[in-house]
Amino acid sequence: MTELEGERLIKDALTGAGLTSLSAIVLFGANAALPHASASAAKRLEAGEFVLFDVGGHLLGYESDFTRTMLPDSEPEAERGAGCHAAAAKPKREWPSARAEKIWKTVHAAQVAALDAEVNANTASGVVSAASIDQAARDLIADADFGPYFTHRLGHGIGLQVHEAPYLNSGNVGQPINSGVTHSNEPGIYIETKNDPEGLGIGVRLEDMVHKTEDGWELLSGSGLAVSPWEW
Repeated sequence: MTELEGERLIKDALTGAGLTSLSAIVLFGANAALPHASASAAKRLEAGEFVLFDVGGHLLGYESDFTRTMLPDSEPEAERGAGCHAAAAKPKREWPSARAEKIWKTVHAAQVAALDAEVNANTASGVVSAASIDQAARDLIADADFGPYFTHRLGHGIGLQVHEAPYLNSGNVGQPINSGVTHSNEPGIYIETKNDPEGLGIGVRLEDMVHKTEDGWELLSGSGLAVSPWEW
């Protein structure tokens, strides 16, 4: 399918669930290195390409925002045997390259580092700042040698509006993240084709909504972080 066809499928699903004021970013392969590009009617999904979905909408007075970067299954393994005793074909799941695996897992680890920073304040007062949470994710990505490719803030507040205070960026040192705040946690690595030593272009972002609690945090999705590009 094309990116635009994928976008239409997502918007149809969100509309069916009762959401309005929809947003959907659907990007394949090198296009995912452009964090907020528009879906193309020409770009078709090719084998070994990441698929980035960034979706949201309005429901019951509140906004949502959610991103996954996924990989399609490869061709299924051939069925073994015949008749009623044949083993069911299982999808093959494999990383397109060692670099792609490292980038996806680094972004995932950055999400975890940011969540850890929600409860591990390094200040005398014990208050967690917006900057410290951003920095925790940013440091992890930098340690993996992808620092220049994390090109936006870690997150933003969300509620009555999609983007609202507090903003989680490295300069927002005076902004505490107190109990009751809801914000996004969305690290990413974006290597555009023109800047890619391998000449391919690759982009990965993972985004979950975090509700800060008195004792830590909870994810508003009702489930955990993505497990892999095949298990979201």
